[in-house]
Amino acid sequence: MKSKIFIIIRHEFLAKVKSKGFILSTFLAPVGMMMLIVVPIVVALLASDTTKKSIAIVDQNTEVSKQLVHSDPSTYFNSTLSIDSLQSLVKESKIDGYIVIPTTIDSLKTIQYFSNTAGSLTQVESIENSLEKTVRNVRMKQSGIDSTVLKDINAKITVDVKKISTKGIENYQTKELAAIGYVAGMLIYIMILLYGMYVSRGVIEEKANRIVEVMASSVTPFQLMLGKIIGIGSVGLFQILLWISMVLVLGIVIPLVLALIPGMTVTPSPEMVSALSQSKMQGMNGMMGATPSVLTPSIGGFQIPTISPLLVFVFLGNFVVGYFMYSSLFAGVGAAVDQESDAQQLQGPIMIPIIIPVLLMMNVVMDPNGTMSVILSLIPFFSPTLMVVRVAVSEVPVWQIIASYVGMIAMFFVFVRAAAKIYRIGILMYGKKVTLGEMFKWIFQKN
Repeated sequence: MKSKIFIIIRHEFLAKVKSKGFILSTFLAPVGMMMLIVVPIVVALLASDTTKKSIAIVDQNTEVSKQLVHSDPSTYFNSTLSIDSLQSLVKESKIDGYIVIPTTIDSLKTIQYFSNTAGSLTQVESIENSLEKTVRNVRMKQSGIDSTVLKDINAKITVDVKKISTKGIENYQTKELAAIGYVAGMLIYIMILLYGMYVSRGVIEEKANRIVEVMASSVTPFQLMLGKIIGIGSVGLFQILLWISMVLVLGIVIPLVLALIPGMTVTPSPEMVSALSQSKMQGMNGMMGATPSVLTPSIGGFQIPTISPLLVFVFLGNFVVGYFMYSSLFAGVGAAVDQESDAQQLQGPIMIPIIIPVLLMMNVVMDPNGTMSVILSLIPFFSPTLMVVRVAVSEVPVWQIIASYVGMIAMFFVFVRAAAKIYRIGILMYGKKVTLGEMFKWIFQKN
């Protein structure tokens, strides 16, 4: 039995790995992801300050216009022209618009901006922010508040999160970890869905081409199903490991490239700083003995944090268990139909528990240790995606990780048993459209 299953696994693995689709997706997917991240940032940097506006200020309270023009002289300028003259300039597109500041600003809440265009959302927000800051400063100054005190009042406060662990006090990059958690959860969702569909499509193709009839003479339907699931799942795991290897390589190359672009900065990670310090004290032997991490790119204050080994383990483990849990059902659906269009109708109940955690992912990112997040991540249907997010964003108790795996593995055995009954009956059935009701009858009927 083991040798027969191994032959099926080997066939499925080699067939998929040698295909052009696998090769292209393996190498182009990381490049595409990096392009989606890097290109908008580079374009924004290159395009910044190229669409400056010319806005006139008609101020009946000269203090506001004085500070507003001083804050951004390239955009705002004082005007003594009449409203009719300014309207003519706007109509002729000689200026972009004008703002009228009333005499009294004590209870001012709205200031009108006149322009010949509606203006972009970014432009309107920029004007609002400038006016709000300026009017607030003028009000405080008129109230007799000292300029030094005023500067201290307007000082921006940022929160630097520190993590207390057995290693001591460490930096905790909340926003960066949240982004990594969200991306990791989305990858789990995409990979489980993608390779589950591969299993279903592969079964349908073999059934349509009558290949399964030949194979059924040598192996049992259960062996055939298990071999196909493991074979295609190993392709997915192999692809993920290749992506991780490529990320490690790109983690060295990309910071060096980003450092050449204006506006980008590359700073050494704490591990690198520690290794460099150690090398100074111990010489080259100290540097060779240390294992510094790669340079960490910093783009607009965003630094890629160190990814813990636990996150990598949970990511790979959740993909494997989650894939096996759902792909068995995809295989059962594939065996019950003759065409892929029929399979799409029966896959609805399988798709719902895969999609729901994606809709809840942002709630888990915002509050990873909340009651709702903990409960949802322990539900076997949702665990593959949501537990990865929680592990990336926060420290999850080990018992919760173990409990999620116990639940997923138990559900996997339930799904395999149900899928095996559907597979055994449907794999050699042709010319009949199967309904969900009939599939449930197959699951619960006695052998």
